[in-house]
Amino acid sequence: MRMEISSSSCKIHKSKNSYQKNIDLAKISFIVKSKFRKTTKRRFLGYVWLVLDPFIISMIYLFVFSVVKANPSASSILLGVTLYRVFQASIIGGTRCLNNLNGGFKAERVSTKIVILSELAYRVIDVFLQTVLIFTILVLAFGMGFFDGLIFLVIAQLMGLLFFGFGVSISPLLQKIPDFQNVISYGLRLGFYVSPAMYPMERMEGFHYHFNQFNPFAYFAELSRHLAGIDSVFFDLDLRLFIAFLSCLLIVTFIGFRRVDSLRWRMTTWS
Repeated sequence: MRMEISSSSCKIHKSKNSYQKNIDLAKISFIVKSKFRKTTKRRFLGYVWLVLDPFIISMIYLFVFSVVKANPSASSILLGVTLYRVFQASIIGGTRCLNNLNGGFKAERVSTKIVILSELAYRVIDVFLQTVLIFTILVLAFGMGFFDGLIFLVIAQLMGLLFFGFGVSISPLLQKIPDFQNVISYGLRLGFYVSPAMYPMERMEGFHYHFNQFNPFAYFAELSRHLAGIDSVFFDLDLRLFIAFLSCLLIVTFIGFRRVDSLRWRMTTWS
């Protein structure tokens, strides 16, 4: 292994042998496990709560809507609330990516590639845990097709990765101007009620409907509802705008990950 240090960056050149690959895999495993230990707070049922949490929250809102006689579709709430939690957790996770740029290691510099792969692995596992129980319920209890359910899981993963990348891209701005953290926090809270999380766009009208035509989350939620056979306006929306959203998110995600190495050099002791 050879380290090349310049005035602008620090790069590690490694020999591609099986031993070094095993070391890299071990580092990735350590970082992912470390993140889950923090998420579960070392509780015995920590991982169980990761799976049950979206279901419990969905049931709470189903109860609330039933009480106020809104008579929503249970499957619509399950889909919308679960996807919004993935959306919210991914953005917040991305904005906090710069808080620990060495993956928890204190005595050794970890390469940027290892840090990014660890973050992506954690995001994939976390999204899967949040959606797998909802997928099972939709297929077994609400008659959603198994293949459509798998597409729902893929949609959740895609949304999680893209909005995580978006969070990574804006994280330097949040580090520079901390007040924007409150803007993001309140925006996500308000977005839960404004976006089609708890009820579909099919029930919206006027400004509320037109506003969500420019909401990227709405396209993911409405597509999932369409797959579940719930009232959905996905094909009434401008799919060209959806493609534009996806393209922009892909570009922003790519730029965000490309900037991580230079940000580590500027912001950490182990650069």
